[in-house]
Amino acid sequence: MLLDGDGNCARRKAGVEEKAAGAGLLTKAAASPGPLFHMLNRVAVQAPQAWWLGDRAASMAACPGIWPAHFRGVARGPGQLPKPNATLWQVLKHGCYFAASKRKAQGASAVGPHLDPARNTSASFRCCCEGLAARQ
Repeated sequence: MLLDGDGNCARRKAGVEEKAAGAGLLTKAAASPGPLFHMLNRVAVQAPQAWWLGDRAASMAACPGIWPAHFRGVARGPGQLPKPNATLWQVLKHGCYFAASKRKAQGASAVGPHLDPARNTSASFRCCCEGLAARQ
């Protein structure tokens, strides 16, 4: 389960862990070391915007009006940004995307297929991918 981490991350994750245990699901956090678990819980702080900024090539592939110049002044590690959401919308606005509104679901659907774990610099994205790989 992937949760947006706005607010108290530890409390939200603990609540999900408790609900999973109540449903009889073994989470990665509760399992012994190894690949045998039913559920991976990750709290993605300020995602998916940081994930999109972590893979600029994916953002440019999904939105051809965005160029490398639109990322000028944006830190390479989106976890270093105080507000990745605001930064992403500035990039999208300069590329003439979603200027009138912040359509997150539409943006996620467009960028998602282009995200590449090998090049993504978002620590949150990489942590989620590592957790998924542990299940295999």
